[in-house]
Parts: sequence; structure tokens; C-alpha cells
Amino acid sequence: MCDARPVLLDLTGDAALVGAASGWGHRVRLVAGQSDRQASPADALLVRPDGYVAWATGSGETSTQAHEGLRHALTTWFGASADERTGS
Repeated sequence: MCDARPVLLDLTGDAALVGAASGWGHRVRLVAGQSDRQASPADALLVRPDGYVAWATGSGETSTQAHEGLRHALTTWFGASADERTGS
């Protein structure tokens, strides 16, 4: 985070949330990985450049809820996606 960019850390193992956030890839560093713990505290985290968590999702949310929540947080904190800006 030394380049002052937000980070989306997707620990779901399938990078589905990283894919959903690809329209913000020019502004948000997208990282997919897996936790070595049996139960990680979150399935994904969106971390602002100042280190605060802007959004998180856990196993209690459906995939649809997680995607909608992530898109809302990305738009709220970092503006419209590249797709929305170009009308794609």
C-alpha cells in the first residue's frame, strides 16, 4: 500500500470478487489469495489507502450480496467503474 492505492483482498479462493471489481482495476489493486487458516475472519476486504477497512464480506453473505456490497463500496469510495465512465 506504499503507492497510496486501495487494495481489494479476495480470499475466496476463486477470485470471483476480483473479477467483479475489474472495472476499478486502474484505481484499486486487486489481489486474490487464500488464507492458510481453516476459518479466515473475512472472505474479502476492501482496504482504503489509509489502512481502514472500507468493506468486508464473510461466509454469511450470498455471492449476490457480496458482489452488490462490493460494487456499492467501490463506487462510494472510489467513484464509477471504468465501464460506467465509458458507457460500456
